[in-house]
Amino acid sequence: MSSTRWASKTYWTFVAVTIGNYVWQIPYYMHFYAVRGRSPAPFSIMFLVTFAWFAVAAFLLYRRRRGGFTTMVSFLALLTGFYILHNLSGAFLADLPLSDPILFIASVLGYLNTIVGIVLLVQLIRSRGDLVAGDPAATAGRGTGQVAAAAQPQQPVPTNRD
Repeated sequence: MSSTRWASKTYWTFVAVTIGNYVWQIPYYMHFYAVRGRSPAPFSIMFLVTFAWFAVAAFLLYRRRRGGFTTMVSFLALLTGFYILHNLSGAFLADLPLSDPILFIASVLGYLNTIVGIVLLVQLIRSRGDLVAGDPAATAGRGTGQVAAAAQPQQPVPTNRD
C-alpha cells in the first residue's frame, strides 16, 4: 500500500457506482418531478450536500489525508443507513418495475451502492490501522493520537564513560 495514496478495487467500484447513482438522479428527477412542475427543494439541497460529502471523502481517503477515513466512514454509514431504511419501509424489490426503466436503473444503482458501500465499510474498518496512521481525527478515541510514536522503542542515549 502506498504511503500517499490508497485505493482498493472495492474503493474504485464504490466510487464508480456512487458517481453513476448521482448522475442517474438527473433523469430520475426529470422523469418523476420536472414533468409535474414541482421540485422537492429540500431533497435537492441534500443531494448536493451529500454529493460534496462523498467527493471530499473519496478524495481525502484516496490521498490518505487527514480526515479521509472518518469522512468516508461517516458517509458510508449515512448511505447504507438510508438505503436500509428505504428498503425496510416496504420498497425492497417493489422498486424494481421492469415497465419503468428509469426507476429500475435508479433502484439497481441504489442496491449496488448499498452492497458495495457495506463491503467498503467493512474493508475500511479492517484496514483502519494502515489508513489512519498520522490522522488524529481518526484516532480521537485512542487518547492523544501519539500511540504509534509512543509504542516505538527508544534509542539508547550514548554516554562518554570509558
